[in-house]
Amino acid sequence: MSLLPFSLFHDHTESIDYFHQPFFTDVPKHLVHKFGKIKFILCRESSCYVVSEHDELFVRSSAHHLWERHVLDFKWPNERIVKISASYHACVLLLQSGNRNVRVFACQTNDYGSDYVFGEQRGNVTVNVELVNDESSWNTKVWYRVEDFDSLLKDGEYITNISCAAFTCCFITSHGRLLACGCNQFAEIAQPKQNTSNYNIAKIQECCFDPNNECKKPFFVKTVNGDHNIIALTKDHDIFYCGYTMDYNGQDLPVMRQLGRIPQMEDNEHFIDISATYYEKLYLTSRFLLIYFNLMYCNNCN
Repeated sequence: MSLLPFSLFHDHTESIDYFHQPFFTDVPKHLVHKFGKIKFILCRESSCYVVSEHDELFVRSSAHHLWERHVLDFKWPNERIVKISASYHACVLLLQSGNRNVRVFACQTNDYGSDYVFGEQRGNVTVNVELVNDESSWNTKVWYRVEDFDSLLKDGEYITNISCAAFTCCFITSHGRLLACGCNQFAEIAQPKQNTSNYNIAKIQECCFDPNNECKKPFFVKTVNGDHNIIALTKDHDIFYCGYTMDYNGQDLPVMRQLGRIPQMEDNEHFIDISATYYEKLYLTSRFLLIYFNLMYCNNCN
C-alpha cells in the first residue's frame, strides 16, 4: 500500500511503498497478551529483542528461528528495565530501583564471538529460558551482573545509559563520565591498542581523551556506536569520537577527540543528536541541518 507523501528536506517529497511479507514471524500473541504491551524493541546483527511493559524479555535469533522468553528472576521486585542494548553476541540490561540504585546485567544470547565478555568482575546468575513455539520447552542461560562498577563509581554516581558496538559496551554515568570495555582491536573503546593477539579488555575503564580537546571536562549524555567506534554527545552539545579509521589519514583513533567546528554551521548553532553505522555518521544540529560523513571516503573530515 502507498503511504502519504512526506517531506524530510524542504525540496524533497516522495511516496513510500510498503510490502507485507507473510513469512515474518510475530511474537506469539498469547504471550504478548499475558505479559503486557511492548516497551522496547531492538535488533542487532542476527537477533531481535522485545521487552514487555512488565519486563519480560523475548529474544529471537536467526540461528535458532525461535522466540525465547527469558525469566529474569534475578530482578528485585521493585526493579525495572530502563535501558537495553546489544552487541553481536550479547544483550545488556540496565535495571533500576529508586533514583540511584542501578545494576547492569549481560547475557550471551547467541554463539557469535562468545569468547568476548563485558566486565572483568562478574556475578553469574543462571536463569530459566522458555522456548516459545508450538510446544514450549525449557533450557537455561547464564546472565551475569557486571560488578566492576562497585569499585569504579564514585559516591552517589550510577550508570544512566548504555550502548554497544560489535563487541564492546559503553556506559555513561550520572556524573557524565564515559566508560567502556570489550574488544579494542580498532581502538573502539578509546584505549591504546596493544601488540597482542588478544584485543579484548574485559575490565571497564574510563575512556582516554585527546589532550588537544578544547573541552577538558565533557559531561556526556548520549553514545551511539557503529561496529567499531564510539560517537558521544555532551550536555553542552559537543561531539566526541574514537575508533575505526577515525584518526587523521584513516588511522584508528585510540582517544576521544572533540569534533571541530563544521563550516556550514551558524555561530549560534549546535549539535542536538547523533547516529552511526559501521562506516557512516549522521549529526543533527539545532537548525535541523543534517551532517553526513562516510568514513570510507572522508577520512580527513573529522
